[in-house]
Amino acid sequence: MIQICRKCNQAKPIEEYQFHRVSGKHYQTCRRCRQLQSYAWAAKNKDKHNASQRKWRKKNPDREWKLQNPEKARESLNKAAREWVKRNPEYHRNHYLANKAMYVANRARRRALQDLATPNWLTAVNKAQIQEMYDIAKAREMQTSVEYHVDHIIPINGKGVSGLHVPWNLQVITAKENLRKGNKSCL
Repeated sequence: MIQICRKCNQAKPIEEYQFHRVSGKHYQTCRRCRQLQSYAWAAKNKDKHNASQRKWRKKNPDREWKLQNPEKARESLNKAAREWVKRNPEYHRNHYLANKAMYVANRARRRALQDLATPNWLTAVNKAQIQEMYDIAKAREMQTSVEYHVDHIIPINGKGVSGLHVPWNLQVITAKENLRKGNKSCL
């Protein structure tokens, strides 16, 4: 069944409209229009919105959705972040240009840590194996269109222990897995 939204005047399937339990009918405006209307109201009435949020949290401490669904909450935040990046494509470039010295310093620090973690007793074969790991990551990325990273199994700047930049401490994993892992050992 198709219904026309009163706000955006678009014909959408009935699933796009929230069901009103009291009246037993679907709303006349689609979910997206209702959501935008809600955001606009919250932005205009910040004090009322924040007060109602605090009141709800105090009244329903056991229903904190984020605490009960950490994986879904993280995915929701990631989705919102991806959408924000799409809406603000120039932000990262402008941030880089405004903070170029910080980015250069961070890259230099990372290279220095990696150089310190690379033992001088590595053979040419070991160095070739390291390069091969980076080549494998690049090849997988080209084949699958998924970003891959070369990860240190035991981080070279870990807490409590620091690994070495050697072939047997490297693995090729997806960028998503590597960024989720962060600076933690996967052992």
